[in-house]
Amino acid sequence: MKVFDHSDINKSLAAILFSAPKSDKALSVINESAATYGIDYDSLLQDDFKIMALSASGITQDLFYALKDQSPFSIEEWALLLHISKRTIIRYKNDKKSFNSLSSDRIIELTKVIKRGVEVFGDRVKFNAWIRSNCYALGNVKPMYLMKNATGIQIILDQIGRIEHGILA
Repeated sequence: MKVFDHSDINKSLAAILFSAPKSDKALSVINESAATYGIDYDSLLQDDFKIMALSASGITQDLFYALKDQSPFSIEEWALLLHISKRTIIRYKNDKKSFNSLSSDRIIELTKVIKRGVEVFGDRVKFNAWIRSNCYALGNVKPMYLMKNATGIQIILDQIGRIEHGILA
């Protein structure tokens, strides 16, 4: 089994996860970026072993802040979703410390939700509005508040899938 350098995976994940390609040309650029690090776009998020390696080695601060800047969440909201304090996140940044495997796994899962939401809603603005609005199908709760654990994340992914297929959302 090939051992992956986590810095390469971090760089590739940053290049891939928040690129919602609208054309074959955009996808080509993403594939080239990922290939630079020896990882292809089609397999990264589908390869549980690469994701597991990234989670085990820890999300770097550079990757986290790149993801944060593309996400609908503030640093305070990320802290809430990761079950760590804002001060801890800032201290990790100052110390250039990677997140532990549990936090890294949660970052990856939240990033998948954001990527899927942007794909279904068509842009970040619409997804951001939905994630912060009360959702009738979710018991009139804001979807963002359900994303604090794995079960809530799965509920949100299921709901995004229903929206994609035109089922009451």
